Parts: sequence; structure tokens; C-alpha cells
Amino acid sequence: MIKLPIRVGDDLRQRVQKSYAEAIRQVGKDEELYVRGKLPKILAGLTGEAGDWRMDVALTASAVYEAYENPDGKGTTNGSLRPVLLAALFYLCNPYDIIPDRVPSTGFVDDAIVLNDCLQRIEQQDPELSRNVLACISSLRR
Repeated sequence: MIKLPIRVGDDLRQRVQKSYAEAIRQVGKDEELYVRGKLPKILAGLTGEAGDWRMDVALTASAVYEAYENPDGKGTTNGSLRPVLLAALFYLCNPYDIIPDRVPSTGFVDDAIVLNDCLQRIEQQDPELSRNVLACISSLRR
């Protein structure tokens, strides 16, 4: 889980989770293409010092993307999780989310909330995939 740099109120958390839930229902091929085009630049911009929460956002997003692309080395995943993974990545890539990414120091807090929610959904629906994602995050930290 990504440790947030600020305390987040229930109202903001609920708004972010509602937006993420809506994205899960709506993502498709267009959003997948958008993520493929934008994610590398977003991740490059998030890299920072080890221990920085934004680095944790980048590592978690990288692991979620790996799970989306190749979750078990066989190119398959629980079908109901594919939109969950893609929606989290799309939310990260969308600069016009609840807290705009350009806001200094807190612009990616809502994205971290979404990624944390995504990790929880993975754990609930596919514990083996969850272990793989967490192992991927750990290996990327090295």
C-alpha cells in the first residue's frame, strides 16, 4: 500500500473511489491505447528518491501494468480484474482527475488512493495475482 503524504478526509476518499468505480465500468480499447501512450511518461515523471511516496506510486503502477499485460506469465488474468487494473492505470494517466496532477506536492494523492483501492480489489478477487503484484513491487524497489 502506498503511504499518503497527507491525511485524506472521507469525502475526498469517497469521491475518488466513486470516480474509480465509474472508470471500471467504462474502460475499453480507447482507454487501453491511451494508457499505453501516456504511462511511460507519467512513470518517468514520478521517479524520485527511494522512500518518496511518488516513487511508490510509480512502482505500484508499474506492477499493476505488468499484471494487466502478463499477470501470470501466460497472458491471462481473471476477466473481471482486467477493467479494475486498466481503470487504475487510466486514472493515473488522466491529468484531469479529482486532484489535478499539476498541483504541487499533492497532485498524485488521488491516484495513490485509486492504486491502493486497486490493490485491495486484487487481493479480494485473486490472492495469487495479489502476491505476484506485491512481489513485482518488491523487485522493482531493488
